[in-house]
Amino acid sequence: MKRKVVSQINLREDRLPPGQRWISAPIVYDIVDDLPDWDLSKYRFKVWGEVKKTLELSYEEILSLPAVELVADFHCVTQWSVKDIVYASETTTVERQIPVVRCAEPVYSVMVMEFDCKANSCQEANHTVPNPLF
Repeated sequence: MKRKVVSQINLREDRLPPGQRWISAPIVYDIVDDLPDWDLSKYRFKVWGEVKKTLELSYEEILSLPAVELVADFHCVTQWSVKDIVYASETTTVERQIPVVRCAEPVYSVMVMEFDCKANSCQEANHTVPNPLF
């Protein structure tokens, strides 16, 4: 049986980010006809920067991690949010328990790079956090 993990942010009164609104169910957007083939042997999940120790995992290493049932809010960039989404599936890696990364304190922003990031052409998002989450 999977261990249930509830996002700590879900316990906060101010869990809805500024500019977002709650809706009852996710909106599914379909913007591509075909998904490209990915070379998963080259995929890396990496956490670095203001952390005490860099973490880097291959796709195979992620699949070998213990599976968990994750309960977390979903926040879309189109300004809607859904409370308490349950991420649990035997076929996806979303619910894998990633090892803990200790951040240098205080942490005010997180940078997210897309899966298809290539040298010199990454699409990045710098998310500023008014109150540190870590």
